[in-house]
Amino acid sequence: MPLAELAQAFVLISQAATRARAFAQKAAQDGHEADARLLEALAASQETQAGRLRLLLRGKIGPAEQNKAEAFGPALERLMADLSALATAAQDDGQAVAARALTNCRQVAEALRALARHPAVTGQAYQVCQVCGFVQPDAPPERCPVCGAVPGKFAPAGPISEKQ
Repeated sequence: MPLAELAQAFVLISQAATRARAFAQKAAQDGHEADARLLEALAASQETQAGRLRLLLRGKIGPAEQNKAEAFGPALERLMADLSALATAAQDDGQAVAARALTNCRQVAEALRALARHPAVTGQAYQVCQVCGFVQPDAPPERCPVCGAVPGKFAPAGPISEKQ
């Protein structure tokens, strides 16, 4: 199977898992516990499937330095352009909350691009804002510069294990 098709399958299954998890949360909020459990099982299944495909992709991608250059270069630039267009479309449609979330996503992408300009340091810890995704080296800031979240809303980014 060509790499592009494998990557597309990974994206599709990952999106389906995310939607199923959101559907499960809504079912639970609406008091439909049996449906919520079934949808959670669906999400877990799809996350497992996506994980398996991620393992296959890992063997088909380039060396670490090349991957970092792609992730923080062209891929991030495309993402920022897409997020800007989506934020504008949401604003034009009167979806202020969605526009703000998409704008925050773009701000986080810009911050990640700036972070990547500095060489990675062995043992460097990173804190991730659980509200907007902003990444801060070492300790959390007093307030997230993107969304204003307090330090308690930051969680350490865990190391990637060989099992993943």
